[in-house]
Amino acid sequence: MRVLILNGQFGMGHVCASEAVKQEITDSYPNSIIDIVDFLEFALPNLNTVIYKTFNFVVCKLPKLFNLLFNISDKINAYPFKNFSNKKIDKLINIYSPDLIISVSPLTSKYVSIYKESNKLNNVPLFTLITDITYHSQWISDNTDAYFVACKEIKDFLVKKGFKSEHIYISGIPVRQEFKAQNFFRAKEINKNVLIMGGGIGLIPKCKDILFHLNKMSGINVTVITGNNKSLYKSLMRKYKNIKILGYTDNVSQLMSSSDILISKPGGITLFEAISLQLPIFIIKPTIAHEIVNAGFVEQNGIGKVIWNNNSKTYDELAQLLHDDNQLNIMKNQMRLIKKQTEKIELSKIIEDWSIEYSK
Repeated sequence: MRVLILNGQFGMGHVCASEAVKQEITDSYPNSIIDIVDFLEFALPNLNTVIYKTFNFVVCKLPKLFNLLFNISDKINAYPFKNFSNKKIDKLINIYSPDLIISVSPLTSKYVSIYKESNKLNNVPLFTLITDITYHSQWISDNTDAYFVACKEIKDFLVKKGFKSEHIYISGIPVRQEFKAQNFFRAKEINKNVLIMGGGIGLIPKCKDILFHLNKMSGINVTVITGNNKSLYKSLMRKYKNIKILGYTDNVSQLMSSSDILISKPGGITLFEAISLQLPIFIIKPTIAHEIVNAGFVEQNGIGKVIWNNNSKTYDELAQLLHDDNQLNIMKNQMRLIKKQTEKIELSKIIEDWSIEYSK
């Protein structure tokens, strides 16, 4: 079985989910060939870096503009350059000869769906893996054969849009193997461990205010991961004597596994990594449209605490939760329930079954 996974670097969620799917298929079917391709990099090798940097800039610096464009795109179904994209997909198919395609981006789902209208992919199923908890029409493509979604709400949304219920699988958002293989037994420690991450393209709101207070707080260990943000790393390094500052690290899963609470932006992949490790999450004023929806999911399912407005009580709310073991245990139990529900779906087995059916 040969699988082509198409993604884009609009945040790290698409990339991490692609790697997780590849791991899961490879573990179940070692002889499979799994190719991951960044479609923009493939189609526009001289422009993709500029496009991604522009996207990151808008998300970090102009969230209101991003939300406006996000809402407009939910109502407009316009995908230009169809002939150009068809040629690029044709080239992809000739290079990789996939038995099936998994799209981890609304952009690639749309363009592969358009390509399938030419009847060139009658024997190749298209799966779309939705990497957020957002009901956004840009994820909808008529020629998607099956969807993998994070929760029942998205499945209900797709059913209302006319998709067959039996072709929509509630799989959660796949996480890499290291987030499943961690030892969940945490030795009882005197201090609580707090982990702060800002996601792939920016730090969380009010982080420096939180760090100022946490630096003075006894009985906790605080670690901040700044990722590839070198300027942030330099500005925080040596500023807080009681806080550990890390740049880019491959050790995220272990750090999350040994933590008692995660302060982070509510990206879809981050939420399901936390769910996999039963790590309660603390979210401060989400501003990006899809992250606002994700934060609502956190609150509705009782797996974390959301501070919806900037206020002087943010630190007090965090300190209260840190010392409330009963509430933290309730959140962990809710995460176990979500994990148990999504683990019922064997993504690799479903993919194999579809591949066999299409090959007949």
